Amino acid sequence: AQDAVDMQRYLGFFKETIQSLRLGTVSQSFRRGSVCKSVDISLGSNSADHDELLLPYWKEFAAALKHWSEYHSDGSYLEVSIQGIEIPREVLDILR
Repeated sequence: AQDAVDMQRYLGFFKETIQSLRLGTVSQSFRRGSVCKSVDISLGSNSADHDELLLPYWKEFAAALKHWSEYHSDGSYLEVSIQGIEIPREVLDILR
């Protein structure tokens, strides 16, 4: 039951991250004279195995990353942090 609650929370955060990328509203900081924008996909202190139900979200995330790069980068770079969830080769192929 707790796993289902954690997954729902994770999916909500995943959707918000995708929306932020599409709108160009990701967080911003400055590093070594460059603008760095960042997104974090994390389960906090929890961890989870990959779930096939996440594949559409990973595909949408990959599309949102491409969209951000094309329309919102403005010379800055994006740092992506993914923690607490298994990333199988299928997902890594999607993110390339």
